[in-house]
Amino acid sequence: MSLVINTNSIATVANRNLVHNQTNLNKSLARLSSGSKLIDPTEDVGGLAVLTKFQAAIHRNIRAQQNVQNAISYLQVQDGAIENAISVLDRMSELKTMSLDPTKNSLDIAVYDNEFGELQKQLSDIYKEDFNEIALFDDDENLITISNENGSDGAVTISRSGLFDELSETELNQQVITSDAFVATDGSNYTTLDFTTPTFGRSATVILADGAVPGSVNGSDITSAIKGINDALAAAGIASISASESSDGKLVITGSETFTIAETINGTYNSSAGLGLGDDVVGTAKTYNGVAQTYSYDSVANYNEGDVVTGTRADGTQEAYLITGAATITGTGKSFDEFAALSTTTRLNNSLNPRAQVFRDGVSQVDTITLTGGGGADTFDITVDGNSLTGGPVVFDTDIATTVTNLVTAINLDATLSTIVTASNSGADLILTAVNSGTAFLASSTATNNGGGAATADVTTTSNVTRSYAAGAVVYDDSNGRFYLTRGAAGDYSNASTTAASASSTSEFLSLGTSLPSLTEYEAYDSTKDYGMDDIVSYDGNLYVANKAISNGAGAPIMNTNDWVRLNVAVSGKNSLLNEGNGITDFSVADLKDFIQTAATTRSINGAQQQRLSTSLELLQTNHTNLVAANSRLADVDVASESTIFAKNNILVQASASMLSQANASLGIALSLLQ
Repeated sequence: MSLVINTNSIATVANRNLVHNQTNLNKSLARLSSGSKLIDPTEDVGGLAVLTKFQAAIHRNIRAQQNVQNAISYLQVQDGAIENAISVLDRMSELKTMSLDPTKNSLDIAVYDNEFGELQKQLSDIYKEDFNEIALFDDDENLITISNENGSDGAVTISRSGLFDELSETELNQQVITSDAFVATDGSNYTTLDFTTPTFGRSATVILADGAVPGSVNGSDITSAIKGINDALAAAGIASISASESSDGKLVITGSETFTIAETINGTYNSSAGLGLGDDVVGTAKTYNGVAQTYSYDSVANYNEGDVVTGTRADGTQEAYLITGAATITGTGKSFDEFAALSTTTRLNNSLNPRAQVFRDGVSQVDTITLTGGGGADTFDITVDGNSLTGGPVVFDTDIATTVTNLVTAINLDATLSTIVTASNSGADLILTAVNSGTAFLASSTATNNGGGAATADVTTTSNVTRSYAAGAVVYDDSNGRFYLTRGAAGDYSNASTTAASASSTSEFLSLGTSLPSLTEYEAYDSTKDYGMDDIVSYDGNLYVANKAISNGAGAPIMNTNDWVRLNVAVSGKNSLLNEGNGITDFSVADLKDFIQTAATTRSINGAQQQRLSTSLELLQTNHTNLVAANSRLADVDVASESTIFAKNNILVQASASMLSQANASLGIALSLLQ
């Protein structure tokens, strides 16, 4: 081996080993001081990627647990409210039972009724309870919480309906409107109005004159008359009734409870009919099988004829549909837009509590397109006023009837075509109806045979139809937000249908107001009373309208079908417990038993949902434990093992430094030879 001065190979080797050992020692020291296995992304690139996803999943899991725990807390608060409601209902049923004791006098029953009323107020308070400003009870919309950290699976419905569906708080808005514009009164020609409120037994008499008549109020103009009526009602302790003026100068009397008003004319004041007061009370809706049920749309739910389903369209519009087909609609799994396009659904008004068909006026063009043949990959396309289906032709599916149904859905969902026509189907026939009455459209169809069969699609019928409504049907007019009762073309409920061009036609439609009724909003039929045409009464769970003047003793509506027409309505079958105008005598023990059963069922649903969420929480906690363990295996250093490695690297660094020193000293031999 040569002895050289410029190159010290052994020292180079020793230096490289020292650097390598020092690097390993530094890494080991960093791991031990940080507790982390991955201190440098270059050490385990794949492991670092997995670790990043694990950590994100852990964070989502923690938040999902919090969400579920909050949902459980919400349900626990709701359960407490339901428990309190059950206690209230239990006591109310006791009071009702005690009131049936024949040994109790009227004062005793009044005491029971007073407590009953206070408990009604408590039920109303319970109904308004919330959790972090989120209502505990909502008849129209449930809540949904996600019990999985992926944000999509494990949806759990938190029910907010049930109990108060049965006890629902109704808003009565009875109105009485003069038939003509207000006419001024004076000392010789005036009118006397007698108000009564049967619910609370209050009454008031208002004389509209000019002040000269003793006890009268100024009726010289409608503004003075309104002030005088409202002052007199307030003085009589009647806060539920008020007077106002309509947009066309008519006097309007509105009440939040049932009331009656009688008019006595003095002199020649408006002698044909006095003020011409006529009932304009709240209307209801068409249904098919008994009382309609209202549901929030669920794509996997089943719906039956007569059900009312509410939901939100893709554009954010909230609408409601009545199921008109006899066959059950099974869970479609489709969007609300697709559900709305089904031929067995009819759109109702767009309120959250809908019950009436939407009024459509005038004459509309109707085209019938008959599809035949078809199979395999054959396609069918529809063009209206030069506009084809945005999504392209519809492919043959199973049979012609199914294919037509798919065409109906495609047309009604098409942003352009749906503004021109509304599609429906009848077997192999595709029916297109003009959206706007009085307008024409040009439709054509194309069938393309792609080897499946002799497919054809031809416009076989073009006709004009006038929309009609059965006498007794209730419709909703989108243009003014009011409900109308169909009186028939003759205006006397005698014919089967009407073809009016406007729901405001007073000869063919009776205005029912802007909201929906319950049975409690109408007086029960009284065999001792006389009734005038268009008077509405409740009888045996239904509403009836008089088709002419009826004298007392003419017979109950269910027997005297010649004089009474049953409204096609969907009304609540029981009095509202939340309406304080209803007292202990308005409910039977059977009613209260039903209410208690509903409350018990609602609480059981609450308990079941709590159980599911508790189970979901346990799963989330288990997943969290396993995710943390998996994360630890990738991220955390094994201190015992790493300490051993640290000790080894520490010794190697010291040894390398010592050997490097020895290697550097070896050049001293060459120096000694040169001396």
